[in-house]
Amino acid sequence: MKKISTLVLALTAFVLSSFGQCVPDSVHLSQSQLLYPNSLPGILQNSAYSGVLSFLVPDSLPGRDFGNPAVAAFTITIDSVQINSVTGTPSGISSSPSPSLGTWIPASGYSCILFSGNTSAPIGNYPLTVSGVGCGHFTLPFIGTRVDSCMPFNFSQIYPYSLQVCDTQCTNTYDTTYVNLCRGDSIQWGNVNVKRPGKYVDTVLQSIGCDSLKILFVTRITPALGRDTMTSCHPISFNGGTYPNDTVISITMTGAAANGCDSTTRYTLRVGGKVPTIATSSTLTAVDPAGVSYQWLMNGAPISNATAVTYSPIGGTVSSYAVVVTDIYGCVDTSAAVMVSGISSIGVQNVKLYPNPNNGSFLLETHGAKGSLYTITNSLGQIVAQEAINSDKQTIDLASVTTGIYTLSMKGMTPISITVTK
Repeated sequence: MKKISTLVLALTAFVLSSFGQCVPDSVHLSQSQLLYPNSLPGILQNSAYSGVLSFLVPDSLPGRDFGNPAVAAFTITIDSVQINSVTGTPSGISSSPSPSLGTWIPASGYSCILFSGNTSAPIGNYPLTVSGVGCGHFTLPFIGTRVDSCMPFNFSQIYPYSLQVCDTQCTNTYDTTYVNLCRGDSIQWGNVNVKRPGKYVDTVLQSIGCDSLKILFVTRITPALGRDTMTSCHPISFNGGTYPNDTVISITMTGAAANGCDSTTRYTLRVGGKVPTIATSSTLTAVDPAGVSYQWLMNGAPISNATAVTYSPIGGTVSSYAVVVTDIYGCVDTSAAVMVSGISSIGVQNVKLYPNPNNGSFLLETHGAKGSLYTITNSLGQIVAQEAINSDKQTIDLASVTTGIYTLSMKGMTPISITVTK
C-alpha cells in the first residue's frame, strides 16, 4: 500500500472585490489541494454573511468520479469543465460563480463561488450540489485508441461541501484523505478495516451544531506486470538456476513497482542449439529438434537440393550422411554422421543420353542419381570412361575414343548403347 496524497480541508473566508465578485485564491491551490478553503465559516442566523470557495480544475480524475460505469476503469485526462448549477444553499444565501455559469474552464484553470446574504434558516448542515459537464479523453488499453467524451459531472460527489447555519459562530471541519491500495492490502480507518475501493464518510456532530466530516477515498491499484524473453543457443543460467530447455519463470519483487505495489516479471527462456539426430530406414529423417531449414551432407559435402527434413540416399554405395539443422531460434547444429548404403535401383526410365549417335559429346540426364557411378566400356569390355554423377544433367566427353559402339552402365539400370561417329 502506498498513500499517494492527502488533502486536509481547512477553514477561511475571502476578501470580496469592489464589484461583489469572487477572485480565486490561486496561491493555496494545486493539483493536490483542489479546494480552498475546504470549509467556510459557519453562517450565523440573521446576520450578514459572505464567503468564497476557490477551486482548481484537476488535470485528471478516475473515471468512476463521473458516475458512468462505462468509463469507471479508466483515468480521464481533463480537457475542460463547465459549472451549470449550484444548489442546496440555505434560504437567503445566494451563490455567484466566477467565471459565470456555463463558462468552460480548462484543466488547471481556476474558479470560485461567492456565497452571500442573510438567513434565518434552521440550524444545521446544508450540503451543496455543484453540477456541470466534464470533457476529457482516455486511452483504451492494448489497442491504444484515444476516446474523447463529455459527461455530466457532479463536483459535490467528489468533493463533498456544505454550508453550516449556526446559532453561534462556528466552523465546519473537514478531513479528506485519498489512499491507493494495492491488491490484497487494507487500511485501518478509525474502527473500520477498509479493503475495497470506494468513498467512506464519517460524520461527527459538534456540540454547537457544526459537523466534523471525515471522508476517505480509496482507489484500487494493481501490481506491475512485466514480460521479458531470453534466447540462447546454449543452456541459460538465470536467477540461480540453469535451464537446458524452454522454460517460463515468474519473479515477484515486493513493493518494487513505481506505484508501490509488487512488481512481477514473467521471463520466457528460449533455449536452442540442440544437436539433431537422424532416424534411419528407407529414408533418412532429421529429428529433435524441429528445424526451419535443413541441409543434408554426404561425406561432409552439401548435397544439392537436399534441403527437406528427409533424404533418400542414391548410388548403391555406403557413404557418410549428416544433416545441418537451423532451429526456430536461429541456432545451427550438425548431427553425427551415419553410414548407410544408397538406393541401388534407378530405373532406365530415369536416365537419358542424347544426342545419340554423336561425335563424342553427350549429355547424360538423370533424376535423383547424384553420387552414383557410371561406366563406359568398348566392345572388348575395356573401360574408356568412369565418373560419379554430380548433377541431374552432366556432360560426357568421348572425343578421345575412336568411332564405334560403346556401352554406358550404372548399377541397378539397363545398359545404354552409345554410338560414336567421327
